[in-house]
Amino acid sequence: MSTNNKSKVRTAYYGIILFGVVSLFGDIVYEGARSAVPEYMKIMGASAALVGLIIGFGEFLAYAIRLPAGSFIDIFGLYWLTTFIGYALLFSIPLLAIAPSLVWVTLFVFMERFGKGVRNPSRDALLSVVSKDVGSGKAFGIHEFLDQIGAVTGPTIVAAILFFTNNSFRIAFASLLPFVVLCLLALFFAYTFTRERTKVIESRKEKINMREEFSKIPKHFWLYSISTFLSTVGFVHFALLSYRLQGLVPDWLVAFSFSLAMAIDAIFALFLGFLYDKYKLKVFYFIFIANSLPAILAVLPNPILLILAVASFGIGMGAQESIYRSVIADLTPIHLRGTAYGIFNALYGLAWTVGGTVVGLLYDFNHPEVVAFFSILMELAAFYFTFKVEKSLHQ
Repeated sequence: MSTNNKSKVRTAYYGIILFGVVSLFGDIVYEGARSAVPEYMKIMGASAALVGLIIGFGEFLAYAIRLPAGSFIDIFGLYWLTTFIGYALLFSIPLLAIAPSLVWVTLFVFMERFGKGVRNPSRDALLSVVSKDVGSGKAFGIHEFLDQIGAVTGPTIVAAILFFTNNSFRIAFASLLPFVVLCLLALFFAYTFTRERTKVIESRKEKINMREEFSKIPKHFWLYSISTFLSTVGFVHFALLSYRLQGLVPDWLVAFSFSLAMAIDAIFALFLGFLYDKYKLKVFYFIFIANSLPAILAVLPNPILLILAVASFGIGMGAQESIYRSVIADLTPIHLRGTAYGIFNALYGLAWTVGGTVVGLLYDFNHPEVVAFFSILMELAAFYFTFKVEKSLHQ
């Protein structure tokens, strides 16, 4: 490798790590808050149904906004501006400390979710450009590894503050303010360090005709999106696994199992990222098998099997938060990267909604064996469409 190429690779890794540090601090803030917001709402007088509605709509908002946000940044080239705006909305989290009522709590929750939806397509598009010289799998794997360090650290910080302050939620939320500042400082450093590398995605010779360009999104992108949609529909979420764990193990062990899943998420995100750069879509055949394990292991109300189901959930999440995103960079033209990430994330959010609803209903009717069958069926369908993607790419 020439000295010039070594320098490019080194610069790419520095940029990837900077983006990872941004997400690390961001996750400390919003994952820390998410671990405490439901109970805070309950104290404010919200019913369980209302908490579910607010949190559910917030998640829908975070994913639904990504499609228009992605197209917007591709049209105007405002990748950095939307990324800064999205992360700046994290200030809504420490503002929870002074929320006078449930209405204000709800507003701040929606603001944070809106910010996440706005920034993700632009941030992922920028990261895909920065990682050009090292491989998208490694880039998104390293990014997710650092991201998950924040996802584990945030709830731990909030839990410790609640413990030592006799459950003062206001102090817990206020304590996250320094991490918002650190997040934006890290983003500024990422901007100054990678500005030259990302000019290629922001430059425009003429205004894009999105209707015309939309038709140029390749067939294999849509096949891949269908594949990951089906796989995600059949993937059992931790919330439903923890629901089955309730009463079988102490509450602290349920919480600990989530931390375990997040740690496994971080390790496998990094591992699968490197594997993807070497084996490409063939890695997905392993991922789809892993995605069916939570449903299979959760058939029996056995604590050990359910803990293993949570652990396998971590493997699936490690793939979804790293490899799923890295493939988009390899399948789509650079000037439509924001739109592609917006479409993909919107479908991904819809898949979570559909899958969670179906699986939740099946568990309500006490049919865990049907959940396992449903999951296997969805993963087999995902296998088929991934095979179609590989076939399309080699034509």
